[in-house]
Amino acid sequence: MLKDEIIFEDKTTIHRQVYEPFGVAAAISPWNLPFDLFLWAVVPNLLAGNTVIFKTSEECPLSGQLFETIMNQANLPKGVFSEVYGNGQVGEQLVNQEIDLIWFTGSSLVGRKLFGIAGRKFIKAVLELGGSNPGIIFEDANIDQIIPKLYSKRFGFCGQTCDALKRLLVHESKFEEVVAKLKTKVEQTVVDDPEKATTTMGPLVAKRQLDLLKAQVADAVAKGAKIITGGKQPTGLKGAFYLPTILTNVKDNMRAWQEEVFGPVLSIRKFTSEAEAVKLANDSPYGLGSLIFTKDKTRANRVAGELKAGTVE
Repeated sequence: MLKDEIIFEDKTTIHRQVYEPFGVAAAISPWNLPFDLFLWAVVPNLLAGNTVIFKTSEECPLSGQLFETIMNQANLPKGVFSEVYGNGQVGEQLVNQEIDLIWFTGSSLVGRKLFGIAGRKFIKAVLELGGSNPGIIFEDANIDQIIPKLYSKRFGFCGQTCDALKRLLVHESKFEEVVAKLKTKVEQTVVDDPEKATTTMGPLVAKRQLDLLKAQVADAVAKGAKIITGGKQPTGLKGAFYLPTILTNVKDNMRAWQEEVFGPVLSIRKFTSEAEAVKLANDSPYGLGSLIFTKDKTRANRVAGELKAGTVE
């Protein structure tokens, strides 16, 4: 825990800042990075002196069981850490108990509901929600150098992270080069059983996630988007597999542009000016993160200041 601080002191007055725990924290984490997000949710709260009731996603109960085993081995005092299991209804029951803090990582839809609950209860909420991160490639960028980063930022973890690159904006002079080289890189992906050593991309977490992704791509194609590669499930595999996909000719009214795309699909658009790039990047209800690719530090700093994003790389 943080120690008290003396802010001001004279012969008659002491101003002391005291850091006190909130109390009971309800910590809820998703399925996509269960170990990392367990640490993120639980450890800071324990260090701050809070007790924690933790719930992981119903998609990864075995991970949750492992976390509980580890915490039991830590010999914490009884009641300092406990865990509940189940779906969203269990989470809803949890946050409606006598708690003092909501700590949540997950979808913006659920986060909005939790924020409302926190407001009604007059308690604090720490929310890390969805994202549709844009990346901007200016005309002076070294394309060969950034292709590996573009690939990992979009297609790592099968595209199932909130801070993944989801919308790519490319200066018109570099557009064809970026699309061609990224297509070559994407088509080297081996989509297969993750138990195999040769596999570089496994399945989506569940059929419901696959169905949503297919609907977003179908909507884009119906409105004029072009599939450069992918856009379908691989043949011969059972499960929620989907080929890494590149879409071009993407428009503002497409679900793949306006919604969070939680899977291996990248929408690419071209721009002609810095102002247009910033406008397109900010054309989203999300504002989690963003990326800028340029050799011009002055421009990078200027554009970073104009982007509506929590972080800029």
